[in-house]
This record gives sequence, structure tokens and C-alpha cells, in this order.
Amino acid sequence: KELQLNQPEVTLNHAKTYTNFALFYDKFAKEKDGLDMINKCLHIQLNFLPENHIDLSETYNLRGELYLALSKLKEGYADIQKSLEIVKVNKGEDHPDNVRPCNLMSYYYRIENKYNEAKEANERALSLGQKYFVENHTEIVNSCTGLGNIYQKNGDFDKAMEAYQKAYDIIKNIFGTEIHFICGALTNIGT
Repeated sequence: KELQLNQPEVTLNHAKTYTNFALFYDKFAKEKDGLDMINKCLHIQLNFLPENHIDLSETYNLRGELYLALSKLKEGYADIQKSLEIVKVNKGEDHPDNVRPCNLMSYYYRIENKYNEAKEANERALSLGQKYFVENHTEIVNSCTGLGNIYQKNGDFDKAMEAYQKAYDIIKNIFGTEIHFICGALTNIGT
């Protein structure tokens, strides 16, 4: 049953529920439904939290990711940038909460054919990920894959292969050789 946002009993817990729905829809490629949920979440959060509250970073980041999936690049870029700004204000630039937004920013730049900016964002994400995360972390996979895509696009196939191989090795270490996890990494290596 849909929540009525103007009722006084709506709380931040409701916002988290909308975030969970948004994540669910995103996982099943229902980005429009996910965007509706994350917008409801953000509406609630903005009624309860200051505009640069750290919890808003995750919300803006997810909404930016959904916008990018829907090819709404300008909106996606703005939200991911807002996420990075909130983390910077609250936790500093050298914080692991910057890894995912940096990887998403790189994705945006690759769509826009801005490969130097994309590479810089992925390298920053990779550096932070290697500093703060365990060696076998999915965000490091995202950073390596993004760098592989950039190197491949720029014709540096040896570096692309090295980045893809690193992503493949991490995926294999995390998930084993289950086909649905490993296919994307093998496809990158094969192209």
C-alpha cells in the first residue's frame, strides 16, 4: 500500500523502504519504477534532514545511477556530483564512500566520450578502493572494468587486457566460476 507523504507518521524508516524498493527495481532493470521510489525516498529525507546530510549521498548516488540507466545523462551527472559533494563536506575527499560515485562518474564520462575524465574518475575510484576495501571487492571490479573499457577504446589493448584480467580474477575469487557472474568478465577479455 502506498504511503501518503503528507501524513505525520511518515518517518525516515519509510524513506529506507523506498530505497529498498528502488534497489529491487534497479536489479531487475525496472529503472523507471526505481526512480519513482527513490524520488519518494528523497522527498521524505529532505523533509527530515539538512540538505548536506550524509544519508542523502547514497540517495543521490542511486538516483544518479537510475538516471544514467534511463539515458537521462544531465540529471544523472548532477546527482552523482551532488553525492560526491556531500561526502566531501561530511567525510572528506579521501573516503571510501567516494568509490561508487567515482565509478559512476567515469561511466557518465565514457557515455559522453570524455575518456580522459573517465580514466581520472576510475583511477581515483581504484586508488580509494585499494586503500580502503578488501582486495576482492566488487567496486574494484567496476574500476578495473571501466579502465579496461577506456584503454580498449583508446587502442591500448595490453592495458585493457590487464585491467579486464584483474576484474575477472576478482570476480572468480568472490563468486567462483558460476556462469552468470563470470560471463561479463569473460566477454570483456574476449573482445
